[in-house]
Amino acid sequence: MTRHPPYGPIFLMPGQAIRIPDAGSFMLRVRSGRVWMTQAGRLEDHIIGPDESRCFSPAADVVVSAFAPAQLELIENRAGCPEAMASRRAPGHAGQPVPA
Repeated sequence: MTRHPPYGPIFLMPGQAIRIPDAGSFMLRVRSGRVWMTQAGRLEDHIIGPDESRCFSPAADVVVSAFAPAQLELIENRAGCPEAMASRRAPGHAGQPVPA
């Protein structure tokens, strides 16, 4: 299933997946259930549980799949992802923590 803006609540059943192309300035929040999230071009995947969230890289192509019945929402995130901002401030350290 592919979703395009505007986004509303998203309900997934176990094993069901959703593709979110060009997710850009949105953050995924899991309201209930547990999901697996991956982004094209990134090595790490994420398991996200209830009341947890993850932001997307700019122009990200994201796939989310549910382990159990899940309710998700996409929240506009104009501030950007903290990890993406940190990697922009410290070239050569993308994907690694930047000391404060």
